[in-house]
Amino acid sequence: MRFGLRGVTTNRWLRECGLPLGVSDVALIQNGDHHRYSGLSTCGSGWVCPVCSAKIRFRRADEISRAIARAIEAGFGAVFVTRTIPHTAEDELRTTLGGLTEGRAWASSQKMVKMARAEAGFLGCITAKEITRGNNGWHPHTHDVEVFREPVTPTAYGKLSTEYFDKLNAFYVRNGHKPMAKGIGVKLDIITRDSDALGRYLVKLQETGVGLGNEMARGDLKKGRKGSLMPFDIAAYFLRTRDADVLKLWHEYERETKGKSVIRFSKGLRAELLPDEPEASDADLAADGDDAGVEVGRLANWLYRRVVAIGLEAAVLRSLDTGGFGALTELLTAYHLDTTGLHGPTREIGSAGVDNSVG
Repeated sequence: MRFGLRGVTTNRWLRECGLPLGVSDVALIQNGDHHRYSGLSTCGSGWVCPVCSAKIRFRRADEISRAIARAIEAGFGAVFVTRTIPHTAEDELRTTLGGLTEGRAWASSQKMVKMARAEAGFLGCITAKEITRGNNGWHPHTHDVEVFREPVTPTAYGKLSTEYFDKLNAFYVRNGHKPMAKGIGVKLDIITRDSDALGRYLVKLQETGVGLGNEMARGDLKKGRKGSLMPFDIAAYFLRTRDADVLKLWHEYERETKGKSVIRFSKGLRAELLPDEPEASDADLAADGDDAGVEVGRLANWLYRRVVAIGLEAAVLRSLDTGGFGALTELLTAYHLDTTGLHGPTREIGSAGVDNSVG
């Protein structure tokens, strides 16, 4: 998908993502039965890059799960909050996404919301944004885990639910949107060690493969509800059909998400929950920073660029995973690529290096 998007994206960083850094060769790294590249540029976009998004969201999902598990173990309270905005098919993403962001900020600044949070012992929140596109237009929404110094009581839950809904709804109506439906526009789930929310999102992480972190962070893996598409579904549909109207939607999505965070901790919360872990930026998470694995070979810079030009980046790794260097040589030969640029594997015998370069 990244190969296909390079030719149509408006994001210059995405156009360069996955290309070699400078003129150096590209290393092939093996970790268990799988291979990856090292020495490539990364755009670090959790929104528009299929490759960087997967890396960033995978690692953020793990980070969120560990942070909330630590909060629950420490006896803190936690509430899972979903917010959205009323919209029509005619609304641009700029309108709905901007309105949701402004509405959340305005509601949080209101006296009654501040009082309800203070009474509950509000510590901070983790926020993840998600966007889908359906028959009724763009549908942005946010998932938050709000953390409190103690378990949230039924009274506190009732006040938070009422104030969150009333203030956000008031902002929308004042700015020309339709009123929200109760239980849809703002939804709260208390997370406790034995609650239904925790069972769905946290405890059954290994059993079901879906945890709170994944629910919040893995927008790249989700499928839209019936009649709606996730952004990468839009990209995939365009790459299959070359529909110009679909490309306009993708470009709108690129434009309106540029510079916006995908997932973030409010100030001080991450340090409170994960005090021993250094914080990494999205760019850091997307970069080839894994130490796991060993270098088993290299592709010459010029050869890798030819691989990129014909869209074989993923096929090279698949061939290595399934058949090793023999399969990779067959793949390159089938596409009439010069295998003299494929070097590996190399091993040392005694003090003398014996080079088993292919070609």
